[in-house]
Formats: sequence, structure tokens, C-alpha cells
Amino acid sequence: MAQPLLETRLTSSFDLNWTDAHVLPTGETMLIGFAHPLGAQDSTLALVAKVDTGLNLLWVKRFKGLSRDDLSALTPLSDGNLLIGGTARANFSLEQGGSLIKIDTAGQILWEKVYDDSSDDRVLATFEASSQSLLTVIRKGVTNSPTKVILTNQQGNLTSSRAYVHASDNQGLVIDAAASDGAGTYYLIGDRPGPAGHRELVILAMDTVNMLWSRTYDLGRTAACGGAICDGTGALYLSGIIDDTTTFFSTSNSWLMKLDDQGGVVWATEVGQTEPYTNLLGDPVLAPDGSLRWPGTAFTSEGPIGWLLAAGTDGSVLWHRAYAQEASQALSTLDLLPTGLLLTGSIGPDGWLLRLGEMGESACSDTTIALEIAPLSVTRDTIAYINQPPSLAEVNLISERPAPALTATAICAASVAHDRLRPLAAFRLGPNPASDHLILSWQGEGAAWLDATLFSPEGRSLRTGRLVPGQEALWAVGNLPAGLYVLRLQMGAQVDFRKVRIR
Repeated sequence: MAQPLLETRLTSSFDLNWTDAHVLPTGETMLIGFAHPLGAQDSTLALVAKVDTGLNLLWVKRFKGLSRDDLSALTPLSDGNLLIGGTARANFSLEQGGSLIKIDTAGQILWEKVYDDSSDDRVLATFEASSQSLLTVIRKGVTNSPTKVILTNQQGNLTSSRAYVHASDNQGLVIDAAASDGAGTYYLIGDRPGPAGHRELVILAMDTVNMLWSRTYDLGRTAACGGAICDGTGALYLSGIIDDTTTFFSTSNSWLMKLDDQGGVVWATEVGQTEPYTNLLGDPVLAPDGSLRWPGTAFTSEGPIGWLLAAGTDGSVLWHRAYAQEASQALSTLDLLPTGLLLTGSIGPDGWLLRLGEMGESACSDTTIALEIAPLSVTRDTIAYINQPPSLAEVNLISERPAPALTATAICAASVAHDRLRPLAAFRLGPNPASDHLILSWQGEGAAWLDATLFSPEGRSLRTGRLVPGQEALWAVGNLPAGLYVLRLQMGAQVDFRKVRIR
């Protein structure tokens, strides 16, 4: 069966920047980001858009707070709605701070909050800590304000807040990535000056009340984190950039690292180009087979191009692909489709959407970059941080305003043969959403048995079963946390995926 491969360009009279995306159970995709007048950087519009499975634009909305409104983090919630994090502040001003907006899938605002401490704060990540609470990570912009961790109820009302500073020099922790293991532990990853004269990584592990541990990681050269994800077994996967001191030019390589649940280094790998150019990686996703996919940007002699890297849980690079239509391209976000991958990015001032095959196959011609991969030595140490609770005020500022016009134009379309994409039409699943149990039914007359595996939102295998033709199975799910799960179905070489919402 053939899988459609698509690339679409979103154009406007504004410079478009998409920062996060989420594929809905319907196959449609929600996009968030911001736009600014071409050539103007300090006046921005917060945008939310929705595209269908063919990457056709369904609608775009603008949420107005102050003069500079950015959106940066998109989180699906167990009730089927979405939580958007960003910033709201005035031009050339430090007033106001991080923002949260809860919307439904039609883009209607359910509630909105701005957490004001007169600093140019931005929401970096949000997590649904429980059915009653949300945990939000807010980082500084260009000031030295330390990262804040706030806990709110499901209506966005503050219940507690924390901000961590170094115990000896009182410097605030400034982070670039955050992750959750889905079981109550949250990781904040940043960097600070190290004793050897270069910047080293800092990781804090915490629950909703206390800090559990804090560590530094010296990669031997200045390094920073760009993405993080947990796999549900307690392992934490990180990526970022590290100075490449072997070239005459000032370039950076990418690094990948796996930690255990106590912060121990399992492996670390440096990935660079054979040519003296920089390559960057963003937030990864876990594929259903347990491997990881990292979107990013590779700089070349022709300018930046989109780059996608697949790696195993042992740190091995499985494959990588690059995508170039013209000069100045970058990939920023990645999400899994029921079959394939959805990436967002930019082509110059325009938005860029790509629907790829599971192995990164694209509708337009791919290009390649040559890589050099080597083990990376990491030295771990402890570091002490203390909590200095910030003073925050809740402010209501945000409303819907007229949005700029966007036009979606197909760049190219193709298809790829893929046996695993043939839908298993004789399989039935219900109820969905489920609260107590799932009924799996396999009515494939004359077919072989069907293997089913349920994966947690973090990609951890929870249960596996085998159904013979004509069989129904009852799986209890009442003890599972609310969230969006994935059911993997396999009959021989034929594989299909179903999204399951537990509430």
C-alpha cells in the first residue's frame, strides 16, 4: 500500500515561525508559533493554526496579549483539549511574563493566564501532573531571571512556585530543555560556567514538591542542551550542541546522551559533519519501535537545510536524511503520524510542513550530508541549588484578535510503497476514549493471529497480547493515568497503529 508524502509552504505578509505541533487523533495537526513583520523582530503575533491530513490550511487564529506575544509549547491534555505556553510582554520592555492558554481543538479559548514578575519570561514546557494539576516550566529571556517551576490547578490558578539559584554564587538556573518520565519526576536541563573555563550541563530532577537531585556534566568543551525526552523506563535522552575545536572555523557539532533515572551516564555520542559546518538538533520523539527521531538543521556551503536523525537506544545512528528546497531552511518540531512523520519548520520567511515516511522518505528529493560519529567522554559531579520562591501575580490579558492571512501551497507530492501501512480493517477497538477497559476484537477470517501491544504516552510497552481470528480480548485500563496511548498491531510484516485515549 502507498503512503502519501507531502510538502507544503505557508506564506504570509509576515515572517512565520512555527515552534510546536501536535497531531490529533483525527489525523489533523495543530500548529503554534508566532509571526512578525518582515525585518522587525520585537513586535510579534501569537498564532495557532490547524491543517488537515493533506496539509491544507483549515484556519489560523491570533491570540493577543501585549505587543510581543509568542507561543512556544503545545501540550495535549487528557480531556482532549490543548494547553499552549508562551510569553506576553510589551515592546522593548520587561513587563509581564510567561503565558498559558487552554483551547479546544477548534481553537476556542477556554481560559488564559499570564504569570507576571516584570521579567521577559517564556513558557518552555508544560506537563499534566495529575487530573487536578499542571506543572509549567518558565525560563528567562534575555535577563538573568532564574527559571521558574509553577504548579497550578487545571484552571491555571497558582498553587505553588519555585525558582532555583546556585547555593554558593546565587546565580539563577537557566534551562533550555525539560522532560517528564510520566511517573511524577521532572527534569530541567541547562548549563552554567564550569571550573575548567567552559560551560557545562546542569540537570535538576524534581517532583511536584521537592528537588530530588542535581548534577553537572562536563563534556570537555562548551555544551548546551537543545532537546530531552524520557522513554518511560526511567531513561532520559538528551541532545544539544558542543563546540568543535578541531576546525579552523567556529562550528558546533551535535551530541546525544542517555542517562539512567539517577543521572548516571549510560552513553554519550558526538555527531559532526565531515565538512566544517555546524549541525543542530531539537526535541526528539520516540518511535513505536523504541528508537528515537531528532529534527534539526544542518549548515552547508549553500546555507542551512532541514535534517532528520534516527538513533537507537544504544546511541547508534540508524539513518539520517537532509531536506533542501532552497537556501535558509530549518526543521523545528516533529510528531508521529499514525503512519509516518510530520515535521514543521521554515523556508526563509515562510512556514514549512513535511509529511514523511517512517524512514524519513520525502515527496521532494532528499539530499545527504556526511557525518563523523565518535564516543564522547563525560565527567559527572554534584552541584547544590536552593529554592528562592519568586513573586508572581496572575494577570488576564489574552483575547482572540483578527489573524493575518495565510496561504498554503503544495511544494510537491509523492507516495512510497509501505507494506506496514495497510490498515487492518478486520480489527475493532472500543470504547475509545476508555476509562475502565478496552475491548480488542480480531475478525480476520482465514488470517493469521494478530499481536497487539499498548504503549504509554512516553513510549513504554505496557501490555502485549495475541488474538486469533474471531477472538475478543478485554484489557483493564482503569489503573492507567489519563492520557493518549498508542496501540501497535502486527500481523506478519503488516503493522498498524491506533491512538487510544484513557480518561
